[in-house]
Amino acid sequence: KATELWSSLIIRKFLIILDNLWNQWGDEDFKYICIPLVSNDKGSKAILRTREQKVWKYIRYEHMVQLDVMDEDEEWNLFNMNENLDGDSPKIIEVAMEVAKECGGLPLAIVPLARALRGKIINRWKLACHKISSSRLMNIKDVPKQIEKSTYMSLEMSYNNLGKQKTPIGINFKKSNIIEFLASKDRIPSKSSSATFNEIIEALKDCKVKKIGVWGMGGVGKTTLVKEVNMKWNDLTEL
Repeated sequence: KATELWSSLIIRKFLIILDNLWNQWGDEDFKYICIPLVSNDKGSKAILRTREQKVWKYIRYEHMVQLDVMDEDEEWNLFNMNENLDGDSPKIIEVAMEVAKECGGLPLAIVPLARALRGKIINRWKLACHKISSSRLMNIKDVPKQIEKSTYMSLEMSYNNLGKQKTPIGINFKKSNIIEFLASKDRIPSKSSSATFNEIIEALKDCKVKKIGVWGMGGVGKTTLVKEVNMKWNDLTEL
């Protein structure tokens, strides 16, 4: 099978996307999984995405794209959209803005926390703000260190606010597993993802670029982003 894969790809123009790398990756690794990226002269490309700064530092990319977090305006708009603070007292809004800032521009922290605090009194808002600002990321097995403490805490508070009717019955699970599962989901689009998409497409058009690195804790809607890049690649190869 490995020989068949190599023989098939060596004569084609292809795009391979390696998502969520946690270890160093080089040309020999491509050969190991029978991807003839270096040997292929058809204009093939590879996109490698990682949250680990130490990973991209050791990979010889021809082009690097950094995923930025949301700016303060995007952050607050997303928070307010999920909490619907219109009509609330100025004091609650003031604390809510502080809570939003503590989320560090990460939608994964913003969305569940805003929904968990919806309709709560000001003391609950203050408590949430204190928990996030003073907390440290807990050492939980299988939860990557790169998940920001604000993200973890907001997911935990969101989980703790689930009503009994929303909790699965007859299913055994660990809270850390639920949090890790939620942490793998990216659904919210932003300017950072749009800018990243455009930069990746330009790199794909550059005949000198074979390996494109995408690094950072920021960026949202990454699954959708990868699908859109793949669709655009199909369009480019048809030109």
